Amino acid sequence: AARHGHGRRHRWLADAVVFRAVGGDAASLPAHGHELLFAFVLAGSGVLRHGGDVHDLAPADAFTIPSGEAWGLADLSPDFTALRVTVG
Repeated sequence: AARHGHGRRHRWLADAVVFRAVGGDAASLPAHGHELLFAFVLAGSGVLRHGGDVHDLAPADAFTIPSGEAWGLADLSPDFTALRVTVG
C-alpha cells in the first residue's frame, strides 16, 4: 500500500504568490533565505535589477534569484503582475 502521509504534519517546500505593482513603479527587494526564487511575468512590463545587471521584463518572461542575493524591480507598468514561487 502506498503511504502519502495524510494526517501528518508537513513542512511546505514551496510557496507561490501572485504580486502586482501597487503605488509606485519600483521595488527594492531584500535577499531571500529560500533555496530559490522563481518569477514568471503574467502581465505588464518592468525592469529586473540583479547583481549589477538590468533586464527588461515582459509577459511570459521568467527569472530566478539564488538564495542570499538582493534584487529589485523598476519601471513597472501599472498592470505589472507576476507569479513568484519560492522553493526550500
